[in-house]
Amino acid sequence: KKEIIFLVLLFIISFLLRFFLANASPIKYWDETIYANLGRNLIIYKSYTFLGFGDFFPNWPLAGGRPPLIPFIVAFVFLINKNPFWLNLINPILSTIGIMAIFFFSRKLFNKEIAVYSSLIYAFFPVNIFWGSKLMTDTALLTFLILGSYLFFNAFIYEAKNKIFLGLLSGSSFGLAFLTRYSAIWFFLMLGIWFIYWKKNFNFLAKKEFLLFILGFLIIIMPWFIFNYLQFGAVFEFLKNSSEASVRWGSKPI
Repeated sequence: KKEIIFLVLLFIISFLLRFFLANASPIKYWDETIYANLGRNLIIYKSYTFLGFGDFFPNWPLAGGRPPLIPFIVAFVFLINKNPFWLNLINPILSTIGIMAIFFFSRKLFNKEIAVYSSLIYAFFPVNIFWGSKLMTDTALLTFLILGSYLFFNAFIYEAKNKIFLGLLSGSSFGLAFLTRYSAIWFFLMLGIWFIYWKKNFNFLAKKEFLLFILGFLIIIMPWFIFNYLQFGAVFEFLKNSSEASVRWGSKPI
């Protein structure tokens, strides 16, 4: 009972803190306006585009370099209610879910006491609060990576009774992380190397939970590949555009 009360209070306070900060200033960061307008343009222009931004992008008129998850969530919210106020709910919710994931993951790895301390530190760390209030990818990426790792450990390390289902959910969560920020691929690579080293073999490749893990990942990312083909004319066009964006803005503050 005490644990439930703690989690409820932690969730409410963490969310309200981030939501208040999100509404504290009407002035948004550059990247926030990018993600918000990409979501808006998905509805208005029916395309993932920089059209109407008022900027000129020579030889790069489309926005494939920007990961799609936040803009597509914005588009969904925009369909329900066009008031920008509701956009301020997105990252506070995602960030707060990450705090809950930290608690359960820490409790699984260590114990309840460490779970309490780690979730409190993560929840009230100033940098996390700040970026958790912005319509950007930073804390959303952490949320999906933490959640995916928690599910991954339950499915493949601790082998829970429902490990097949957890494998599917873990792959789906990692898929959402990839669509939040393409650099998540480096986390997957390091996790894979560690897991192979820990297992000492490749027998897990034939297990149902691993196949469901891959399926969950593909179910999430395949629509984006299809969208790329229909929008840009190539399945992996987003990687090309992402590279061009890194060259264009990588060394410049935005």
